[in-house]
Formats: sequence, C-alpha cells, structure tokens
Amino acid sequence: MCERFAFYIMMAILVLFLSAKFGLTGGQAGIIYSVFYFSIFVLTIVGGVIADKIRNHRGTVFVGLISMAAGYFIIAIPTPVSVSSGLFLTLICLGLFVIAFGNGLFKGNLQAMIGQMYDDPKYSKMRDEGFSLSYIFLNISVLLAPLVVYAVNYLELGFHYAFAISVFAMAISLSIYWLNEKKLPTPKTMEVHAIKMDIKEVRQRLYVLLAVFLVLNLFYFAFHQDGLTLTLFARDYTNLNDIGLDTRALQSINPLFVILLMPILLLIFSILRKRDKEPSTTKKMAIGMGIAAVAFVVMALGSIGLPDFKTVMHQGCLSDAERVTPFLLIGTYFTLTLAGLFLAPLGISFVSKVSPPKYQGLMQSLWMGGASIGNSLLFLGMMLYEQIPIWTMWTVFATVCLLSMIIMLLMMKWVEKHGLKK
Repeated sequence: MCERFAFYIMMAILVLFLSAKFGLTGGQAGIIYSVFYFSIFVLTIVGGVIADKIRNHRGTVFVGLISMAAGYFIIAIPTPVSVSSGLFLTLICLGLFVIAFGNGLFKGNLQAMIGQMYDDPKYSKMRDEGFSLSYIFLNISVLLAPLVVYAVNYLELGFHYAFAISVFAMAISLSIYWLNEKKLPTPKTMEVHAIKMDIKEVRQRLYVLLAVFLVLNLFYFAFHQDGLTLTLFARDYTNLNDIGLDTRALQSINPLFVILLMPILLLIFSILRKRDKEPSTTKKMAIGMGIAAVAFVVMALGSIGLPDFKTVMHQGCLSDAERVTPFLLIGTYFTLTLAGLFLAPLGISFVSKVSPPKYQGLMQSLWMGGASIGNSLLFLGMMLYEQIPIWTMWTVFATVCLLSMIIMLLMMKWVEKHGLKK
C-alpha cells in the first residue's frame, strides 16, 4: 500500500510538474510520461526474468524498493526553475528511470511471492482472499494519493514537497518489508511446496495462461472504458449538477466502492468455502465478466433516445433537462467495480496457481503488463462513441463482455484439468 501510495502521488502531478518546471508543452511532457509507463512494462518483464533466474524473489523485491526510494529522492531534490536547462531535466529523467527499474524488480515479483505463501497446502484454500486483501490496500492508495497531493497545496509550496511525501511513504514501505522479510518464502520453502511437473505439463500450463490472457484482453477492451467513454458520457450526456459531482469525482468512486465491497465479497466466499460450495477461480472470473455485461446493458437501456455525438456537437451542449440522471452512471460504476472484484485480484491469484514454479516471476510480470494489449484497443471505443448511436456502443461493449464470459466457461474444464479447481 505504501509503495503504491508513493507511485500514485507522483503520477498525479508528473505531467504538470514537467510543464511548469521546464516549460515543456503538453505533447513533450506526454512523451516523457508515455516512455516512463512503457519502461515500467518492459522492466517488469526484466525483473521477473531476473528473480526467476536467481530464484530469489524476496531479495529482488527488496532491491526494487530501494531503487524506487532512490528514484523518488532524485526527483524530490529542489532544483532551480530553468526552462532552458537540459541538465536538470536529464536528472529528472534519470530519477524516473530508477523508479521504473525498481518497479520492474518489485511489482510482478511481489505478486509471485504472495502466491508462494499460499503454495503451502495449509493455506492454499485462502489464496483468492489473500490477493483480494492486497487489492483492497492498493485501492486505499488510489483513493488517498490524489487527496494528499492537493492537501499539501503543491502549487504554492512546490512540487518537490509532494515528491518528498513519496520518499517518506517508501521509507515506511522499506521498514515494513525489512521487519517481515524473514517470514517470507525462500528458495528452500518454494522447493518444498512446488508441484513437480514434466515438460509436457509445463507447456500445458503455459498454453492455459496464454488462452486466458487473450480472453481477458478481449474483455478489457470493454471493461476499461470506465476511464474513456464513460467519462465522456458523464461530460456530454449526464446531469452532474443535481448532486454536485464532476467527472474526476465520479472516477474516484471506483476505489471507494472497492474498499466497501471487497470485505463483503470475502465474507461470502468464506461462508461458501466452509460449505464446500466456493466457485473455482476460473468460474469467479467468468461471473465477473457476466456482471460487467449487465452494467453495459443497463447503460444501453438508459441511453435509448439520446442524440448521437455528432448531433450534440452540431447543436451544442445538451441542457440539464435533456441529460440523463447521474445515478445511471453511479450505478454503472458500482456494477463495474463489483465485476472488477471478481477479476483483478483473482486473475493474479489464478496466475499464481497455474504458473510453473520456475516461471512465476515472469508470468506475473506478463500478466500485469499483458492488459496493455486490451488497453491499446481502447481508442476503438472512442471511435464508436463519435460514430454510432450511444445505446448501440454500450450494446457492443455488453456483447464483448458476454462473449468473453462464454469463452471462459467453455475453457473451464480444460483450465481446471491442470490442478486449478480450488
């Protein structure tokens, strides 16, 4: 939680910082931002390979934490405001690279290590709950980080004060990890609980992972529209004045819903597990896809009769009377959040079950970066938003979610054949 808190504080103001400090245009700052994000994806794969090769995920994560802390310290160093100086901009870019490198060592390998803790048969039935608990604390960071950024009034005090909070958060993260490191899995304990498998079984598991990767990326094309077409719909078609919300406030609802809903869902799964009726991880993910389909069906029904985007642009903004109630969007965000609880943490849990022991770090890293394929198709949603009736667009997204669910259910027996049932 502390590591993600540090990361989201930095990301909330990074582009603004680059523009204000060095006089960069939005496009120039956007290039640095994009390269940084791409570096995180690439270096996460590198970090997974390194940890798998040396069989030391615990040590790799610790080095990653130190590297990230050093990176935040570099960008937090107060430097003169200098529009023309390339030296200080180079220093900031170096700090960002150090953060990206540390993130690569940390992110996927931490998830692999959580999975290793639940390889012990004594705890294996609680694996999904373990990853769900991790997801709750991640969303606490997502919710709090932007609030803290604006609370420190960085525009008057200086961006470096906000970055200094990231350094402080990383110090807490390092302390917690250092105090508990001896309790975490070692190569010896990993070997004790590792499932012995031949090369044929290793290949089958890799095929299973690839198949689920592809289905989830199809699904993510629709599911991750919450940050794109749903946000635009809030701007163009929703009457937010009635309840005093703006689009940024609507997006912050998602982590709040996660924090509130996940404990309830964990309680339900716990009760079902005691009765030996808990769904398999694969079935839970299929249920999540179905719930997301319902959310987009509701949006389609609520959008019937609305003018298409071209008409709105031609005649100007819709009046409040012509717009839909904000509770349509709030209900959709609630439903999509519920769907996400069946997918985001449980997908990582699924990978920890399926991955061959010697590829755990790499598979977690690929999983966490693999969503970028589906996310790269989000622009198609924007094209649909601008070209076809709004209710038809939501119907397309609902169909994609439903198709993903059907494929997942059809694959379920094959997936669970390889020791994945519970």
